[in-house]
Amino acid sequence: MTGIKCPASGDCGYLNYCDVLNYCQHDPLWPVTAYTGMVYAISPILIGMGMVGGLGGGVLKGPIFMMMLNYDVKKATLLSYCLMFGGCITNTFQIMRKEHPYDEKRPLINYDIVLIFNCSIFIGSQIGSATNIFLPQLFGIIFLELFLIFIIRFLISKIQNLRKNNKIRKDSQESLINYRRTQDLSLAMLSVYDNTVVQQKSISEDSEVKTKRAKQLQSSISQINSFFPIRKILIIFVFFCVTQLIMVGGKQLGINFHNCFKVDYLLMIVLIIAFIPLTYWLFKRGQQEEQLRDEIKLFERERYYNSRSFIMVYCSGLLAGFVSGSLGLGAGLVMVPILLQLKVHPRVASATSGFTYFWIASNNFLKLLVEGLLDYELILSFTVIGLIGGSVFARIGYYLQEKYKLNSLSLIVVVILAFMNVIAGAWQLYYTHRLFGWETVLNLSFNC
Repeated sequence: MTGIKCPASGDCGYLNYCDVLNYCQHDPLWPVTAYTGMVYAISPILIGMGMVGGLGGGVLKGPIFMMMLNYDVKKATLLSYCLMFGGCITNTFQIMRKEHPYDEKRPLINYDIVLIFNCSIFIGSQIGSATNIFLPQLFGIIFLELFLIFIIRFLISKIQNLRKNNKIRKDSQESLINYRRTQDLSLAMLSVYDNTVVQQKSISEDSEVKTKRAKQLQSSISQINSFFPIRKILIIFVFFCVTQLIMVGGKQLGINFHNCFKVDYLLMIVLIIAFIPLTYWLFKRGQQEEQLRDEIKLFERERYYNSRSFIMVYCSGLLAGFVSGSLGLGAGLVMVPILLQLKVHPRVASATSGFTYFWIASNNFLKLLVEGLLDYELILSFTVIGLIGGSVFARIGYYLQEKYKLNSLSLIVVVILAFMNVIAGAWQLYYTHRLFGWETVLNLSFNC
């Protein structure tokens, strides 16, 4: 409950104390007690579970930091960034090496979807952070509870559908047959065009066009099959760098406005303007690639750059960023359900969300370091806990999922962690009211 005026009783709650200035402060990290040691031991297990479900450290904000360790909402959010970053480092390298459930030649991550997410998720996050200062704790918790309940109901229905009709296995077989047929066909097309060029002494314009088309098609297929598609990862990195250049670099200019109009708002507008041409270019590039795949009917179910699908994924990225920025958790709870709605395999949806989380985590972690929002002892300690969760317990989860063909495991994990946050939100509201009264919970004054 750091930063809140001590109540008349002087009781700031467990793991907190009242300082000489009459403000509540959290107990230091060291020495570790039996209770806090148990919580720190549980945390890597839960972060590992979250990684398997395509979630980040924010999902532990409620049950671990707010309910079990009794941190205030703001500090709980910052500490969850450390867990998220630590877990994402090792988890990202794991999922990048994993095979698609339809075919061992394809990566588990859908990089085409990640590209669209990165067009909007950083913008959504900045908008969420900007609106957060006007959101009283009561309204924030109510919004969080309603959001989580909706997600839980949606995912439970998806789990029931998976178990009912066993659609995944059928789709997997069909996709595998289609993959091999179209892969061989594309190679044959390229071979024919190349032979035509070699045999002819003077290459006609038509042959040149066909040869160029076939090579473009082959390049597109190689990008789909690549477990490390350099071009796509570079594009993602460009979006990330533009965000950091504007949001972090812009703050170093030292421009000051009115207290209620921070420089962040101006930088957010600049970021939106900068992303408009980048997003349009990405949309057109994706359409061209999908037109090439249409020529040989390659993965016809995987079309994300038509107007409808692109807008749906783009808006889900905005919503994921907004929820994450305003509530400090929930980006994965938006991305995974949206991808399931687009008929993406549950494991692919979780891995794609998990890879996107790496860039969200890097963004948040860089913000922690640049702005000095936490002391380095806390940053290092909880980052290491996240590293253990991502490298050990996430690996165990993936192993069980692959060995026993548990396609719905990632969804079950998401439901469990979302339910834990529902309980934590209700508890936080009750506990804050009991200690500090309704005035703290209903505080409507702007934090500027």
